[in-house]
Amino acid sequence: MRKLKLIGGMVVVIVLSAIYYFANQSNVELQQKTISSEDCVTQGGEVVNTLNGPRQNYSSDQFLGEVAGLRCPCICLKSVVFDPKNTAYEIEGRIFTLINGVSEVEAVPGSASKITTRYFGNEATGDLNGDGMTDTAFLITQDGGGSGTFYYAVAVLKTQNGYKTTNAFFIGDRIAPQSTEINVSAMELHVNYAERKPGEPMTVQPSLGAVKLLKVTPEGKLTGLMQ
Repeated sequence: MRKLKLIGGMVVVIVLSAIYYFANQSNVELQQKTISSEDCVTQGGEVVNTLNGPRQNYSSDQFLGEVAGLRCPCICLKSVVFDPKNTAYEIEGRIFTLINGVSEVEAVPGSASKITTRYFGNEATGDLNGDGMTDTAFLITQDGGGSGTFYYAVAVLKTQNGYKTTNAFFIGDRIAPQSTEINVSAMELHVNYAERKPGEPMTVQPSLGAVKLLKVTPEGKLTGLMQ
């Protein structure tokens, strides 16, 4: 009986040792691959600076190689394509799923009134959370069947495993969007638009320049900055 237990224990040790060896060999082989930044882009990849994040949060299928010639511990990962016209967004605490850029749902169950959500655009790209990866921001609109058209900004954060959308941040009602920019050095999202002057009715075309300054919190929430 003791002999059987001893043999069983030795088998477990051998199996665990083999798993560790092959896992370590796989990691070594991955680290031995090198690629230039130009070839990384050509092969549909993205250069990722691992100084700001753990190296192990990606699969071997994503890994294209260590990027040579850069002054950073950078790797090349296959880009995952994000489609802003076919995804779900959180607006005012409720989830709306766009299909081909549009979502139409009942305002309340059984109601004839519809809430229509649309992808608007004005995309901007840049790193919004300091992880060295390229994020995207853009505008979506929503109306509930009345005269208002509400504009929201959304950020899509690139991760080593795909993408994560933030909450939608309200910009304004019936504004005239101008441009959306990401200030990479400050990790800020700037939404430029025109609005009406104080006291002007909604029938007047927006003519007063304005900007909303937004930032992504460490928890991944899109929030406004004091202006």
